Amino acid sequence: MNRRVFLVAILSLAVGLVYAQDPPPVNYDESKVEPYSLEDPLVYCNGRWTLPPLIWKDRGLLFLKA
Repeated sequence: MNRRVFLVAILSLAVGLVYAQDPPPVNYDESKVEPYSLEDPLVYCNGRWTLPPLIWKDRGLLFLKA
C-alpha cells in the first residue's frame, strides 16, 4: 500500500514538472507570422460543396435582416 502511494506521488511530481515549463514566447509582431491560408468553410473534406455559394449569400442576408 505504501509503495503504491509513493509511486503515485512520484508520478504526480514528474507530470507536474513536465507541465510547469515556461510557455513559448508570444509573438506581437505581425510581420513575423508565417503565411497561412484558411480552408473554405462551405466545402467538405471530400471536396463537395455544402450548398451552392449563391444560396448561402441569399440565406446570409436573411440571417442579417432577422
